[in-house]
Amino acid sequence: MLRNLSDRQVAAFDSSQWEQSRVERWMRIDDIQAVLSPYMLDNPAARLLDLGGGTGRFSDLLLTAYESCSAVVADASELLLSRNQPHPRKTVLYVEASRLTETFGPRSLDVIFVHRLLHHLVGDSYAESLASIQAVLCQCAILLKPHGRLSVIENIWNGRFTDGLAGRLLYCATSSRLLAPVTGRLGANTAGTGICYLSDRAMKRMLGDAGFRVHTQQTLGGFRLPWYIRYPTLLKDARSVHYWCEIAQRLPPC
Repeated sequence: MLRNLSDRQVAAFDSSQWEQSRVERWMRIDDIQAVLSPYMLDNPAARLLDLGGGTGRFSDLLLTAYESCSAVVADASELLLSRNQPHPRKTVLYVEASRLTETFGPRSLDVIFVHRLLHHLVGDSYAESLASIQAVLCQCAILLKPHGRLSVIENIWNGRFTDGLAGRLLYCATSSRLLAPVTGRLGANTAGTGICYLSDRAMKRMLGDAGFRVHTQQTLGGFRLPWYIRYPTLLKDARSVHYWCEIAQRLPPC
């Protein structure tokens, strides 16, 4: 079972009050459009799904840039969904990421955006969290049309000595309710719930297992984290990475 963030934790990630220029810089809309625009030229009426889209600010930018497309903002937070601005080509939908195929039909979407969401799909163990991430990626493959695309943005943690150890140690620290007062003071908004960052290698493996091929990979920025986070987690480097993916093969449901 997924651990959901509290309304207080969700509100900490809300960018609805940011000025538009700052939102565009934070979302790196220019970098995303560099790979999205050629696809949209061939598919101007594309149906887009912004999974975990919250307040819909990213979808609003897309609807302005591409005047014939439509967008669905899907999120498991009614608080964030309530802050969406109405738009004639936008649909706001409450849905759990783990239940996508119960809401959308197979091969019904052109592009799915999963931006900074996967690391929040945490369960009561690290293995359960990985399984939740894999399940959502597999559902995305089912929902996309044969020519569809998947856009994933994730904070990638590469371990210093063992590839996935940094992310695993971070999950253990942030998912512990006993350690929540400590990790909260250190800046973890997810303290007591957990966070599951993957390494670059693990992210690509999961995408491949779900039937995707990474067409373009963009590093959107790096993070210089303090020593009291880097040393205990054996972190080599952390960065924000955009994976622009296409369907490589239709696999049986994971």
